Amino acid sequence: MFSHTVTNRIVSQLLVVILIVAFISIGPWTNTAKAETVTYSTPMNNQQYLAFLYGQLLQLQVQLAILIKLQAEQTALSPVEKRRYANPFYMQVTTDAASAVGRTTAELQAEANKGSSGTALVWFEYGVGNSLNKDSDKVEVNYNYTRQTAYKIRISDLKPDTRYSYRAVIEDEDGNIVLGQIRTLTTVKPAATLSFIGQPVVESEGVEKVTRSSADVKVFVSMNDYDNGTVFYVYSKDRSSLTDLEDDYDNYDDIPTARGANLIKQKTRGEVNERTTVTGKISRLTQATKFYYRACVEYEYRSDLVFRCSDIESFVTAN
Repeated sequence: MFSHTVTNRIVSQLLVVILIVAFISIGPWTNTAKAETVTYSTPMNNQQYLAFLYGQLLQLQVQLAILIKLQAEQTALSPVEKRRYANPFYMQVTTDAASAVGRTTAELQAEANKGSSGTALVWFEYGVGNSLNKDSDKVEVNYNYTRQTAYKIRISDLKPDTRYSYRAVIEDEDGNIVLGQIRTLTTVKPAATLSFIGQPVVESEGVEKVTRSSADVKVFVSMNDYDNGTVFYVYSKDRSSLTDLEDDYDNYDDIPTARGANLIKQKTRGEVNERTTVTGKISRLTQATKFYYRACVEYEYRSDLVFRCSDIESFVTAN
């Protein structure tokens, strides 16, 4: 069996080891604490060794108090690092649907709240398919009190007829980052190879300046062998109602406009001849709503008014 003397010596050595490990784990300090041990050249009885252990324990208590104080001072010197990525300012960001999508451009929308942070930056991550390998320009959250605010950022390096993923990002002054949900968009199809003969051709070039109740629609029209075309737009919340326009109706006047109808139609001003790009405003929209639309041109064919339309495209009105 071990004697009390041997056991006490083991306990003392363990305490010294713990102290040394504590110093190593804490790292360098501006103030240093020294741990000293006392050695005796002559054997001690149990009473003497217990007194020695008591002195060692008192010394360890002093050293521990110094270490706790130094650790508190070190923590106070780097509060930013301690709360980094902890989102202390309760930031929020919501990825909204893209408000305007063209062949190579899109206007991305987000709602952001910087919380009590002094400043914050908002931008979008985006990429082809499911990737998010590109960053848009960054805008500063520029309001001085806590509220949810809408932001728009235009990107212009997209490919036609391509599906993209994107999400909003907000970063506060300490580097904390919050990510919005991922959404998708598909750009407008590329222009067809046109021979510029025969029937007119109509192709959407996307929308701009989308508000809560209106949007500017750009459309390319080539009248080819015909003259005196009139551009108009037909739009609806229901995509299926736009599918068979040219089969269901003969001309602009045939498209129903009664209250409660699924379709809304609207003409642009002036006539179109030859080839041109027309920008027209459509209105009577509902905020925060996805609308589908087709751009059309009406013209005279064998003494009758007929029309041709672009493919179906879409946009979302602002909140």
